Amino acid sequence: MSGRLLCLAACLLCLSGPGRCDPPRKVQTVMSFSKELNLSKEQRGRITRALDELRRQLVACQERNASLQKGVNTLLRARAPLPQIRAKFEEIAANEVEAKMLDVSTARKIQEILTTEQFERWKAIQVRNGSPP
Repeated sequence: MSGRLLCLAACLLCLSGPGRCDPPRKVQTVMSFSKELNLSKEQRGRITRALDELRRQLVACQERNASLQKGVNTLLRARAPLPQIRAKFEEIAANEVEAKMLDVSTARKIQEILTTEQFERWKAIQVRNGSPP
């Protein structure tokens, strides 16, 4: 499995700063290159549904992280015992891991939708646009 595949959905997932899972922003995804990849109407529909579901899940991630971060702040202000603070940080980290796994899972779903030829073209597009190998 190519590391470049992650860029497929990773472009939708932007984590900025510790404890934050920011919502997706407008970027170029595989759908931005549907003509170049010669995606069928059925493929476009399936990919759109997968990306929409990822967006929905990432918004939920952002909301959960915001709540968790408030909890950390409350614990810090209250000078809570360190094990309680650690547990809250671990919840935040687990939430961020979940978001990254959703990204990888979505990328794999999309790879399954593409033909081998389309996937090879997609990898070449990513390289051309500066995605890491």
